[in-house]
Amino acid sequence: MITFRKALPCDLEGMVRIWCDCFGDSEYIVKYFLNCGFDSYVALCGDSAVAMLHFMKTEISLKNDIKNGVYLYAAATLPKYRNMGIMSKLIRFAEQDALKNGVKFICLTPANQELFTFYKRLGYREFFKTRFITVKRAELEKSCKIAGNTTKYSFDIIANLRFNIYWKRIGSILYPEDYIRFAVKMYEHYGAKLICGKSGYLLFCNSSDGTAEVLELAAEKYEYAELFGRLLEESRSEYFKFRLPVDFTDFTDEGDVRFIGVIKSFIPIETGNAEPYMGLTLD
Repeated sequence: MITFRKALPCDLEGMVRIWCDCFGDSEYIVKYFLNCGFDSYVALCGDSAVAMLHFMKTEISLKNDIKNGVYLYAAATLPKYRNMGIMSKLIRFAEQDALKNGVKFICLTPANQELFTFYKRLGYREFFKTRFITVKRAELEKSCKIAGNTTKYSFDIIANLRFNIYWKRIGSILYPEDYIRFAVKMYEHYGAKLICGKSGYLLFCNSSDGTAEVLELAAEKYEYAELFGRLLEESRSEYFKFRLPVDFTDFTDEGDVRFIGVIKSFIPIETGNAEPYMGLTLD
């Protein structure tokens, strides 16, 4: 018999096993996440966890308001227990618990088209878009300036910097300090680097194919040139792949715009003509 509950301390090792088996991440980063205090839910067969998911608190910026919600992360089922409807039931169980705690929406970034279809069946809708642009080093060199001294900030300041950039952008997800801390730590564990400026930051990772991927650029426009200068100092890549808001138009290439995130809202969420943006996703 399969049962569902909010995870207890005794479920930790079972969740580590599920995570490592399903995602292949290092045990270090898995345990780091599971000890951050996020809300976790498990499906049990007897006393053993066979599926899990996690909620990380977040917010969305709306016209004249900000609503609280959660980011659904690392939902996984052990291979032996797949195609039995367990994850669908676990998600519904977790949703009901979130509703009791005043959550207004749930969002996530499905890893592939099959998962987009899966979440649509559960009432989620395509909502968040990102512009993907590849920029040659030569173009960045034209729009950068020599960087000043390196700036380092605590994660609460970084979260505040990001909030100041995106709270006015209707439909933007606003991440709290604990989310930012984990996201940066996780990406740094896999080789990413964080570059901070006076008004914001840039997070990037060099790839094995000779490109660098800019996972998020969150800064005032006047600081782009200095951040790009620091990026060129830190990376010798010839091509830079940027993830950006849809209305970003500072590069020659328009790139490719596509949906990267879905949402299930328990209240009306209207964004008008704005393009909802998630930014620093965990993928």
